[in-house]
Amino acid sequence: MPEPIIPFTETIIIHQSGAETATGNATDINVSAWTSAVFYLDVTAASGTSPTLDITIRGYDPVGADYYTIITFVQKITTGTERIVLAILSDRTIDALWTIAGTTPSFTFTLTAVLKS
Repeated sequence: MPEPIIPFTETIIIHQSGAETATGNATDINVSAWTSAVFYLDVTAASGTSPTLDITIRGYDPVGADYYTIITFVQKITTGTERIVLAILSDRTIDALWTIAGTTPSFTFTLTAVLKS
Protein backbone atom coordinates (compact mmCIF):
# COMPACT_ATOMS: atom_id res chain seq x y z
CA MET A 1 0.00 0.00 0.00
CA PRO A 2 1.47 3.40 -0.95
CA GLU A 3 2.37 5.94 1.69
CA PRO A 4 -0.27 8.65 2.16
CA ILE A 5 0.66 12.06 0.83
CA ILE A 6 0.94 14.50 3.69
CA PRO A 7 0.51 18.10 2.61
CA PHE A 8 3.36 20.45 3.41
CA THR A 9 2.40 23.66 5.19
CA GLU A 10 4.10 26.94 5.98
CA THR A 11 2.85 29.73 8.20
CA ILE A 12 3.75 33.27 7.21
CA ILE A 13 3.09 36.51 9.03
CA ILE A 14 1.77 39.02 6.53
CA HIS A 15 1.39 41.81 9.10
CA GLN A 16 3.10 41.55 12.47
CA SER A 17 0.99 42.73 15.42
CA GLY A 18 1.22 46.49 15.57
CA ALA A 19 -0.84 49.65 15.44
CA GLU A 20 -1.76 51.14 12.07
CA THR A 21 -3.37 54.55 11.66
CA ALA A 22 -3.38 54.86 7.87
CA THR A 23 -3.96 52.82 4.74
CA GLY A 24 -1.05 50.57 3.79
CA ASN A 25 -0.04 47.27 2.28
CA ALA A 26 2.24 44.31 2.86
CA THR A 27 5.06 43.52 0.46
CA ASP A 28 4.62 40.90 -2.25
CA ILE A 29 4.71 37.26 -1.17
CA ASN A 30 5.67 34.49 -3.61
CA VAL A 31 3.08 31.72 -3.18
CA SER A 32 3.77 29.78 -6.37
CA ALA A 33 4.69 26.62 -4.40
CA TRP A 34 1.33 26.47 -2.62
CA THR A 35 -2.11 25.33 -3.74
CA SER A 36 -4.38 26.54 -0.91
CA ALA A 37 -4.33 28.90 2.03
CA VAL A 38 -6.06 29.78 5.27
CA PHE A 39 -5.90 33.46 6.25
CA TYR A 40 -6.30 34.64 9.85
CA LEU A 41 -7.03 38.20 10.98
CA ASP A 42 -6.78 39.07 14.68
CA VAL A 43 -7.71 42.66 15.63
CA THR A 44 -6.67 43.25 19.25
CA ALA A 45 -7.29 47.01 19.58
CA ALA A 46 -9.40 49.63 17.84
CA SER A 47 -9.78 53.29 18.70
CA GLY A 48 -10.88 56.63 17.30
CA THR A 49 -14.25 57.99 16.27
CA SER A 50 -16.12 55.68 13.89
CA PRO A 51 -12.96 53.72 12.97
CA THR A 52 -13.12 51.19 10.12
CA LEU A 53 -10.61 48.64 8.90
CA ASP A 54 -10.95 46.91 5.53
CA ILE A 55 -8.44 44.22 4.55
CA THR A 56 -8.15 42.47 1.20
CA ILE A 57 -5.78 39.78 0.00
CA ARG A 58 -4.79 40.60 -3.56
CA GLY A 59 -3.24 38.67 -6.42
CA TYR A 60 -0.80 40.18 -8.88
CA ASP A 61 -1.42 40.09 -12.62
CA PRO A 62 2.03 40.07 -14.26
CA VAL A 63 0.61 40.78 -17.73
CA GLY A 64 -1.44 43.81 -16.71
CA ALA A 65 1.08 44.73 -13.97
CA ASP A 66 -1.74 45.35 -11.50
CA TYR A 67 -3.35 43.83 -8.40
CA TYR A 68 -6.85 42.38 -8.09
CA THR A 69 -8.90 41.26 -5.07
CA ILE A 70 -8.87 37.57 -4.18
CA ILE A 71 -10.65 37.74 -0.80
CA THR A 72 -12.00 40.45 1.49
CA PHE A 73 -12.38 40.25 5.25
CA VAL A 74 -15.55 41.60 6.86
CA GLN A 75 -15.07 45.29 7.75
CA LYS A 76 -13.82 45.66 11.31
CA ILE A 77 -14.99 48.45 13.62
CA THR A 78 -13.75 46.89 16.87
CA THR A 79 -11.66 43.95 18.05
CA GLY A 80 -12.27 40.43 16.80
CA THR A 81 -10.96 37.55 14.73
CA GLU A 82 -11.79 36.08 11.36
CA ARG A 83 -10.62 33.10 9.32
CA ILE A 84 -11.00 32.69 5.56
CA VAL A 85 -10.21 29.46 3.71
CA LEU A 86 -9.04 29.71 0.11
CA ALA A 87 -9.36 26.19 -1.27
CA ILE A 88 -7.58 26.97 -4.55
CA LEU A 89 -4.65 29.35 -4.58
CA SER A 90 -3.78 29.81 -8.24
CA ASP A 91 -1.79 33.04 -7.97
CA ARG A 92 1.99 33.29 -8.01
CA THR A 93 2.19 36.50 -5.99
CA ILE A 94 -0.10 37.95 -3.33
CA ASP A 95 -0.09 40.92 -0.99
CA ALA A 96 -2.46 42.46 1.56
CA LEU A 97 -4.00 45.91 1.47
CA TRP A 98 -5.55 47.55 4.51
CA THR A 99 -7.72 50.65 4.35
CA ILE A 100 -8.27 52.58 7.56
CA ALA A 101 -10.84 55.36 7.94
CA GLY A 102 -12.54 57.40 10.65
CA THR A 103 -11.45 60.27 12.88
CA THR A 104 -8.03 59.55 14.42
CA PRO A 105 -8.46 55.80 13.82
CA SER A 106 -6.02 53.19 15.06
CA PHE A 107 -6.13 49.41 14.72
CA THR A 108 -3.72 46.87 16.14
CA PHE A 109 -3.89 43.65 14.14
CA THR A 110 -2.04 40.54 13.06
CA LEU A 111 -2.59 38.99 9.64
CA THR A 112 -1.22 35.50 8.97
CA ALA A 113 -1.56 32.79 6.35
CA VAL A 114 -1.11 29.04 6.54
CA LEU A 115 -0.09 27.95 3.04
CA LYS A 116 -0.57 24.33 1.97
CA SER A 117 0.77 22.28 -0.92
